[in-house]
Amino acid sequence: KTRPRRTPRDGAYGRLDDAGRLMKKNRTDRPTAVLRLLVVSEFVPGRISRFAYTEASGLFHVGLVECTTSGGVWRMAFSCFNRGFSILSGAAAPAPAPAPTPSSAIPPAFAASPPPRSQMEQIQHLYLDIAGLSLHVADLGKGESGVVVFLHGFPEIWYSWRYQMIAVAAAGFRAIAPDFRGYGLSQQPPEPEKNASWSDLISDLLAILDHLSVPKAFLVGKDFGALPAYHFALLHPDRVSGVITLGVPFVTESISTDTPPKGFYMSRWQEPGRAEADFGRFDVKTVVRNIYILFSSSELPVAGENQEIMDLVDPSTPLPLWFSEEDLSVYSTLYEKSGFSFPLQIPYRKMQQFANFADPKVEVPALLVMGEKDYVIKFPGMEDYIRSGMVKKYVPDLDIKFLPEGTHFVQEQLPEVVNQLIISFLNNHTS
Repeated sequence: KTRPRRTPRDGAYGRLDDAGRLMKKNRTDRPTAVLRLLVVSEFVPGRISRFAYTEASGLFHVGLVECTTSGGVWRMAFSCFNRGFSILSGAAAPAPAPAPTPSSAIPPAFAASPPPRSQMEQIQHLYLDIAGLSLHVADLGKGESGVVVFLHGFPEIWYSWRYQMIAVAAAGFRAIAPDFRGYGLSQQPPEPEKNASWSDLISDLLAILDHLSVPKAFLVGKDFGALPAYHFALLHPDRVSGVITLGVPFVTESISTDTPPKGFYMSRWQEPGRAEADFGRFDVKTVVRNIYILFSSSELPVAGENQEIMDLVDPSTPLPLWFSEEDLSVYSTLYEKSGFSFPLQIPYRKMQQFANFADPKVEVPALLVMGEKDYVIKFPGMEDYIRSGMVKKYVPDLDIKFLPEGTHFVQEQLPEVVNQLIISFLNNHTS
């Protein structure tokens, strides 16, 4: 317990570069690859242990390693780490493991490394005066290949797109990620209970494009951000190169006649004052934490008769491995600023006011990325609506990609996979 902690900087495992990434050594003592992450799990003596690592290129590897050391868990972990690292260095060969596929390249248990601080610092933060409100827009890239606008969901903000912004900018596109009015660093209208409107999100998006002199853009929407993305494409098809949505397809009122279960979270949050009382028992950080945990599950959030939605989360439940305490702090800081007044109106309490089109048809190319462990797929009628192809009645030029291990926050959980799908779509539809 009193032994000084060793660090791997210039140690036997390799050297940490200035960004804190591990550079493995080969037999000539020269770094051969930069490792973003090395994870060894299942520390059981005499059993097969699993390891996984990512290179700086984003390539993901998994393998199996014999771990025969006896003793306590820390000794076993240390042995497995040594054994796993010797495999990475070429001193031993791992047992065969299934080759990753584009849809399942990264197991959900392994976190992606955060974007380098230097890349995050390149993101510009603009404040645009639109309809009497100051709207925050994150902006990155020169846009030689085109412009991509990212529209967040709940409980998200522009920061939810950090991995995607950096990736598409590196691919030659300009990445624009606004905070919707009432969210993040954007102002909210006075009395959101009266003045929150879906149509304002559409007009705000049009004004942002005009203000930034963007004649045409790809729209990427997540969660409820899919709704303004698709409706903008219906209203302004000449301004849209294509639409990508994550977790939510193009939806109409006719998806299903089934009703959600009693205690369904959306129904609860649509009741005036109920979510405010529920959330008010906790600080903002705990509320955001609980919602992220709930929405990362594959099950619908449904409260019992004597429960509120926040009661569904055991306080001891950890955050998803791909969502760090630092990430949580970013989100909670901005929700402390904005509060939940507007987010409870848009999307929840104003959902019935969302405009519906007679016989809508989206004419631009589109991509839907859906995690098979996304709780949204269990909405009444949702899975059949997608898998049967019924959604293509409204979006004829739609490509659908299912990610077997994907959850609702798939762009943060599996950023390399999602980035690859997005950039491939952008390149295929860039004239």
